Amino acid sequence: MVVKWGRNGRFLACSNYPACKNTMNFTEDADGKIIPVQKPGKKAPVITDILCEKCGRPMAIREGRYGKFLACTGYPKCKNIKKYVEPKEDKG
Repeated sequence: MVVKWGRNGRFLACSNYPACKNTMNFTEDADGKIIPVQKPGKKAPVITDILCEKCGRPMAIREGRYGKFLACTGYPKCKNIKKYVEPKEDKG
């Protein structure tokens, strides 16, 4: 990613444009280090102790447009995903 200027100010853009059109906003800390900013409403993935059957890495709970799912943390090398079922709480 590289810093570019646009009509709305500075932003991060993919260095492989036009093949890749990925962009994102960023902030800078006191040392000038760039910190990417996630889109509003987008949640960070939650790492679980469930292991991927294909590569053995831990799976993460992610949220997509159809709900929550488990995805391998080895993405993009491993693209394994599974349906996520919420654990039921005991009322015992």
